[in-house]
This record gives sequence, C-alpha cells and structure tokens, in this order.
Amino acid sequence: MKKYLITLIVSLILILSSTCCLFAEETVADESKIERLFIEDLEPQSISQISPDDAQIIIASNQWHSQIYLNNIYHGNTKLKIANLMPGEYVLQLQKNERSSKKYYITVKKGYALLYYVEF
Repeated sequence: MKKYLITLIVSLILILSSTCCLFAEETVADESKIERLFIEDLEPQSISQISPDDAQIIIASNQWHSQIYLNNIYHGNTKLKIANLMPGEYVLQLQKNERSSKKYYITVKKGYALLYYVEF
C-alpha cells in the first residue's frame, strides 16, 4: 500500500511539474509576441558591403555615451561598432539615463555593416 501511494504521489508531481513547464513556455512565447507589437523597427541610415563572412552594426546617437544593449546584453556606449554578429533580428536598446531609453528591433545582415542612428 505504501509503495502504491508513493508511486501515485510521484506520478502526480511529475504530471503537475510538466504541465507548469509547458505553461511557462507558452507564456514566454506570448510575452515576446506582445512585446513585438510595442517595439518599432529601426531602419539603417547607411549600408556598406564588407567581408562576406562578417556582419557588423554601428550604433550612433545624438546623445554621446548612451549605453547600448543588444538583446539585453550590454556592449558599450555610443558611438559603437559591433562586429562578428550572427545575422538575424535583435532588440537594440539605448539608455541615456535611468528614465530615458529607446528600444527598437534591428536586422543584422551577413556581408554588411549597417549604421543605425537613434535620436533622443
């Protein structure tokens, strides 16, 4: 009887924990879809061809020393060149101070250096 009860409890715990994980994954996906609705795309100011093996972005702003984040990872301050990126879509955030920041979707393309300009 004890073995049966323990097996039943363990089974219920496994079922509940897997259900919670599935719900959490759906919630993250839904949050990213919602976030996408509120973040604008930023178009590059200029596009230059570079080595076909590289992908670069240059971030400039009218506010010097604004902090630059790509997908929530700090990379430095404006004006900044970031090389050797994987092609694809990124979330670019520039933060002037604690209260003032801008967030955009940008696209990185293999074989190109893209200049993005953000005005506060």
